Order: sequence, then structure tokens, then C-alpha cells
Amino acid sequence: MIKRFTSAGIFLALVSAAHAQTGAKDVSTPESSAAEESAAGLDAFMDAAIRSGLLVPNEQGEVDVAPETLARMAYVCGSEYPLDLSVVRSLRRFTELPAGSEDDDPEDKLITDLKSKLALGLYAEAAALIARAPETDYVAYRKLLALMQNRQRPDVDYFETMSQCYPEAALWHAVAQLIIFDPAGVDGIAVQIGAIRALPFNMREDVAMLATPTLLIERRQDLAQQILATFTPEEIDNSTRLSALKTAIVDMPTGAESDDRLVMLMSRPKLKLAALLILVERDDYLRPTVRSFALEEAWHILEHTETQHDLDPIVEFVIKHLASEDLYSGLDRVRALPVADREDVRASIDNYTMIALDDYLSDEDPANAINALETLNTFHTDLPVNERGNALRKQGAKRAIELGLFSMVKHFLEPVDREPQVGLLLATAAFWGHANQELFAVRDEFPKEPEINRMAGIRALQANLPKIAGKAYDALVAHPSLQLELLEQGAVEGNWALWRSDLSGLVDGLTDDEVVRLDRVRTIKIASQKNTDAATRRIRPYQISDLLNSTRQSLSKPQAGAANEQ
Repeated sequence: MIKRFTSAGIFLALVSAAHAQTGAKDVSTPESSAAEESAAGLDAFMDAAIRSGLLVPNEQGEVDVAPETLARMAYVCGSEYPLDLSVVRSLRRFTELPAGSEDDDPEDKLITDLKSKLALGLYAEAAALIARAPETDYVAYRKLLALMQNRQRPDVDYFETMSQCYPEAALWHAVAQLIIFDPAGVDGIAVQIGAIRALPFNMREDVAMLATPTLLIERRQDLAQQILATFTPEEIDNSTRLSALKTAIVDMPTGAESDDRLVMLMSRPKLKLAALLILVERDDYLRPTVRSFALEEAWHILEHTETQHDLDPIVEFVIKHLASEDLYSGLDRVRALPVADREDVRASIDNYTMIALDDYLSDEDPANAINALETLNTFHTDLPVNERGNALRKQGAKRAIELGLFSMVKHFLEPVDREPQVGLLLATAAFWGHANQELFAVRDEFPKEPEINRMAGIRALQANLPKIAGKAYDALVAHPSLQLELLEQGAVEGNWALWRSDLSGLVDGLTDDEVVRLDRVRTIKIASQKNTDAATRRIRPYQISDLLNSTRQSLSKPQAGAANEQ
């Protein structure tokens, strides 16, 4: 049994809400009758809330109600669904307005007139009818008028609550969601085609205009076509707006005529975004002039839109068509967009930025690659530090090494985890950039990496740093070919710090051709040793005087002996 709430405040709120939805004014009735109606209305209200799932009975059958939930439902839900337009469904023209009788109740006459003007699409005139009424009166009509006029954001929450009280209001909830480009409205409108068909013609036409752009954006032309099918072919042909919708939904051949029609549709504010997205989708078929126009409109939408819909295709479109020389300025412009603060838009920008940079880094034209490297050098700190972002940084580092831009490598790889592959890139850049100290530091960080040791050994031999060269050589025991390369480098430099008298262990790991190379190094070593010995026998300048004296004396002795013999 449902627990009754006896609070006078709740009763007053419910009665007030009922009056607000129906527009009913207070009439003189006995207090007992009013109390009975309020109690009955409360029971109906609670039953509806339980059925909708907003209120849940506890184990004792009593209902636990959150105060904010009760207040929201009391504000929205009344005894009857206020937006029942079935009585004016057939109205199409102003001349068909029903003629009222002097005996009609003024309140009933106002509601009938209000619904009639809604049915005819005369929303400004309908709003004027209730403009001077208290704001708490005719709330449902005010909300519906604001939705249909589409000059401000519709009250989605209001219609969501109303749909939980009255299933018929689910149509307006779905339309409100589609107006703000909420994809959730797509599933909602999919089950409301019958309700759309039951609307008066003018309202149905307006609903089609409000709902179709988001359906096209979400690639649900099938639903848009179902809405269009609620009209007869004659109705479509006689309506400029419906003909435009038909063009957007159905007439999409891959020809130039279609592009021109889409460009014309972009002059209609409500269809501009949908038309642009269709042009973006047809990018590969667009004429250059149409593509140029679409790019201008895409930039305009990105820079000025306040819409909440998915901008991913537009972001892809503008970044895709940035030339390499415009890459920096274009990406800077994209990343400065107001909508870039949105998480989904920022993710799209990062995604297509990485795609564009990857394409240009892979370009065989060095100019394009250099432009991409300079752009990456500026923006890489803004890109996500994840597997994909780091892969792009590594690719940039490799391309920078190929093009001799060694200073960029360290900058690119700063945020990347120091794994062996990263160490090799850093060592390579330091090797070719003759940054020996950086190279030796990387070797100390990765002492077991053969290629890093090879490069460090070469530079150490060239710089005559035998200690570092020895460490690099000893770390290459498992790589005799690389040890041989260091011995050869030592021979070139005339630096024999790595030479060993016993190289049998090294020989065991070499191929026949490599053994021949080692023999050449040994021959050079022997030759250099002989040259060294010969160099030690050369006359030093300070020895010249003594040598001359001794020579003179040795020559004078035989001459003296010969004179005596004579």
C-alpha cells in the first residue's frame, strides 16, 4: 500500500503543478471536494512515478522519495498530459482555425487557441497569448514553444522528466536531444516515427527540420528518410524546406550537381552543418573550388560554433588539407580553437595532428620532412605521452638523424621512457653530431648494447681515451665482428690501446674473411712497430755535434798512421 504524504506543502506543489500544465485557474469548489481531488491526484501522481521508475517502494511497500525527485516531478507532472495536440491535428491553414462560442469557458478557449497556433507553426503568436500570464502557468507550453522556435537551448531535463510521467512526451525529449546534437536522441527518435506522423502538418515539418541535421551527422539517413516519408510526395514538392531536406537525405549522387546543391544548402543555418559534413564525407570527389569553400566554412564552424556535436570529421578535414609549409601555422590555429578545450575535440586534434605529421615525416621530399620536424619540435610536448605519441617521437628522431638535425633528437625523446631503442637513437645522434660526452653518457646508461658500444669505442679511439675504448671493447666479447671493427679503427688512428698479443679467442669467433681482415691489422701493427724502431735510430739534433766529433777523430787516426809509415 502506497504511503501517503500528508504535508500540505506537497499537496500545494502538486496542485500548483497541475494548474501550471493545464493552464487551469482556481474555481470555487467546496473544500471537501478539493481535498478529495488533491488526494486522488496524489495517488495518480505516485502511481505514475512508480511505473516510470522514479520512485521505488521499499520492502514494506512504502515509497522512499528523494526531496529533489519529488520537487522535480511535482513541477513537471500534472493530472493530464498537457501537450495533446490530437484535436488540432488536421489544421494546416490560418483560415481553418475553429470559431469559438461566446459561451465557451475563457480558459478552455485560450488552451484551444494556444494549441491551434502551435499546430499552424505560429509560435510567436502562441507565445503572445500567454506572455502576460504568471511564469508558473502554462509551463509545458512555454517549454515546447522555446523548443520549436529553437532560439535558445531547449530544456532537455524538463522533457526527460515529463517523458517519465507521460510516455507521449518522449517525442519532445528526443527532439530536444537532437537539437543540441546529442547522439542519444537518435535512438529516442527511432521509436517516435509514428508520433511524428500524428503531428499537425506544420509542426511535423518543423520537427523534421530540427531533427534531420543530427541524424545526418550521425549517419542515420535511414531515420531521416523515415521522417521524410511521413509526408506525401506532393507535400515535399510544394515545400521549399522539405525539398531541401530531400536533397540532403536522398539526392546524393557522386556528381558535381550534388556538390552545388550542398553548397546552396549551407546557406540555411539549420542545414549548414549537415551539408558541410556531407561535403567532408565526399572529400575525394570534390572540385577544388568546392573543397576550398568547404574548408573556409569548416574553419568558420570550428572557430565560432557552440554546438556539442562530434566535430571529429571537420577537424580531420581541415588538418588533412594543411600543406607542409602551412603545417605549423595551421596546427597552431587548430589548437587555439575555443572548442579545443573540449576533451573529445582535443583528442581529435591530437589524433589528426599525429596522422599529418606521420605522413609528412614519411615523405621523400626533404622539404616536407623538415617542415614536419620543425612542427613536431614545437608541438610534441602537447601530444599524448602514450604508445602512439612516443612512436611518432621516435619516427621524428630517426628522420632528424637522416637529415642531420641531430639537436632535435634529444628534444623529441625527452618524454619517452629510456629503453634500449631510445638509447640507440640518442647515441646515434651524439655519434654523428660529435657530442662525445653525451655518447659516453648513453654508453654508461646502456653498457650492454653492442651498437652503442661500437660507436663509443670509435669516438674514444679518435679522442685517445683508452679507458673508455677498453670498456667498450670488453663489452663486445659476444660480438667479435664489432671488436674487429674497433681494432681496425685503432689501426686507422694509429692507436693500439686495444691490441692484444693473444687474439686466439677473437679469431675463434670470426669468419674466414674476417680473419683475413685481422691479419691485415696485424701486418699494419708489425709495420708500425718497425717504423717505430727505425724512428728510435734517427739522429736527434742534440746528438749531431758529438757524432761529428767522433767521426772526425776516427777519420784522423788512419791518416796519421799512414804518414808514419811513409
